[in-house]
Amino acid sequence: FGNYLIQKLVELLNKQELYEIVCNIEQKIIFISKNAFGTRVLQKIISISNNTEINSKIVNQISKYDCLDLILDNNASHVVSALINCVPIKDLTFLYKIFIDNTEIITRNKN
Repeated sequence: FGNYLIQKLVELLNKQELYEIVCNIEQKIIFISKNAFGTRVLQKIISISNNTEINSKIVNQISKYDCLDLILDNNASHVVSALINCVPIKDLTFLYKIFIDNTEIITRNKN
C-alpha cells in the first residue's frame, strides 16, 4: 500500500518539489505507467499538476514510446486517460493521431 502513501505525499508537495520528483522519475515513466501501483501515483501527479512543465515532462517521455502499447496496456491506459483529461489537446496531437490510425485495434481491446 505504499502507493497510497506516495499519493498522499504528492498532494502535500509544492510545485517545485513535485517538479523535482518528476525529473527524478522521468526516465522511468513508462515503467511506472505500466505498473499496477505506479500508475495510480502517476495519475495523481498528472491530475494535481497545474504546472505545464511537470506534465510536459511526462508527455515528452510518453511521446518517445510506442503509445499504442500504452493505450492497450491495462495500467498505462489510465495514465493516457489522465493526460487526455488534464493536458491541452495541442500538446497531445501525437496521441490523437495514434487513436485515429488504430481505431479498430483500440476498440477491440478488452482493457
